[in-house]
Amino acid sequence: MKESPEEVGAAGAHGAGSEAAGGPGPWTWFALAATATFLPFLLNWGVIGVADFDQFATFNQIALWWHALGDYRVAWDPFLCGGATLVGNPQVPLFHPNMLLYRLLGPVNGLGASFLPWMLGGFWGMWKLAQQYGLRRIPAAWIATAFVVNGFFTGQLGSMHVMYSAFYLLPILFLLDRAVAQRGDWHALAVLPFALALPCLYNHHFIAYGFPFVVAHFALELWPERRSPGAFRKLLLYALGVVLALGILSIFLLPSFSWSSEFPRAKPGEFENPLSLSQMLLLPYPLIPFELQHDPFERYYALGPVLFLLFLVGLRRRIFAREPLRPLVVLAVLAFLTAIGSLEPFGLPPIAPFDLLKAFVPGYQAIRVPSRFFIVAIPAILLITGLAWQQLVDSGRFGPRAQRWILAGALVPLLLFHFGYLQFSLFSEAVSYTHLRAHETALRIAYAG
Repeated sequence: MKESPEEVGAAGAHGAGSEAAGGPGPWTWFALAATATFLPFLLNWGVIGVADFDQFATFNQIALWWHALGDYRVAWDPFLCGGATLVGNPQVPLFHPNMLLYRLLGPVNGLGASFLPWMLGGFWGMWKLAQQYGLRRIPAAWIATAFVVNGFFTGQLGSMHVMYSAFYLLPILFLLDRAVAQRGDWHALAVLPFALALPCLYNHHFIAYGFPFVVAHFALELWPERRSPGAFRKLLLYALGVVLALGILSIFLLPSFSWSSEFPRAKPGEFENPLSLSQMLLLPYPLIPFELQHDPFERYYALGPVLFLLFLVGLRRRIFAREPLRPLVVLAVLAFLTAIGSLEPFGLPPIAPFDLLKAFVPGYQAIRVPSRFFIVAIPAILLITGLAWQQLVDSGRFGPRAQRWILAGALVPLLLFHFGYLQFSLFSEAVSYTHLRAHETALRIAYAG
């Protein structure tokens, strides 16, 4: 990213010192984040938890049986709506590589271990993305750590919504967008269809919450180059990659749409209090002073007070106005406006972004929680935060000791809360999976027949 001469000079004067004061290296930070995530499952190895833990363990066990039987045309789940197609259930990763983990470790322990590959991809992607925008190696690692233990993932994993691990891949998809839009990178184009399809194979909801924003991000990255000779070719090649990704996904998109039409989850439009999104950047949800419309974990995007204050510093210094950041900033604004939900409860015409999606795009009628769109804004928020921190360090305001204390105050509470939420809110005995295992022989015979 281009910097002004003043910024370059400051980086040269203070860059080495700020790196030296950074403490642990990047992969130490990742190890801390991975430990905070996986340790609760290790401490409760073989124990099934509350929330949706038993539901997904049940789904995965039945999927493993159908893998053994090898006939997916009639695969069904007797615990879903009295019996429904397994292929069409958007919460069953029937054809995803994660099934290898479930086969190796079992559907209970495999669920806990399945977070780690996604988290690794999210950390690496956010680390690389931050460096592309001008953050040095160690500050970029801090930002990557804040991303993988952001409240969105804490809340979703703590309720065992394992499929939302797919959103860890957002930074990698943004990297691929930039590579194609700016350089026409053939390696990125070759990877793109599979990178777009992979999170959707694991979480059909990514098609609604993530896929359109990734494509919009590419368009925003390409816009400044629209008059260059190769812009149209880049657009065509990217469009081909999107079509190929949809082709890969068609194996379950059609059954899923069929299932959704038989068991609709459509609901009236709902307005989301913007404070229930913005204030979550500051406080973990147990500390907010007002009642939320839904389960709190659906609104949990806490950065903690230190990172939030650094974000405000970045806004004051207008870091968001930097030209290279504009595509992600515009995307963040669009995500925030969509996350607010519907204006229909106020008697207004359906003109909000979420209303327009529900009106004109198939499938969005079934979206019940518009606040989840806000995860698309988190990378831009963290980049502004990291660049503000780097500017403060380069200005010489904080010595090495102060830097360590500030970063400890920023990240240690997030890591501890991430661990504590998973450990103390998730694990207890459940019913449906235990019942399923007790009747395994009878169900196997019934399925085989």
